[in-house]
Amino acid sequence: MELSLKNLGIIRDALISHKIGLRSQLNIILSEPDRIPCEEYKFIVAALERKISETESLQEQIEIFINRH
Repeated sequence: MELSLKNLGIIRDALISHKIGLRSQLNIILSEPDRIPCEEYKFIVAALERKISETESLQEQIEIFINRH
């Protein structure tokens, strides 16, 4: 399957939506830290922050590729 610029644009837009959803979940967790046990809280926050960073990185790479072509 060939990736067209249109398909990459769709993937980029999906990543943006995914990142917004992850940030929303992170904000909910950060606003109510007492609802989750301490060790699990730290793990969940770290995992969400890592996923947001990975999503942003992939989104940026796709945008660079799209802008070059």
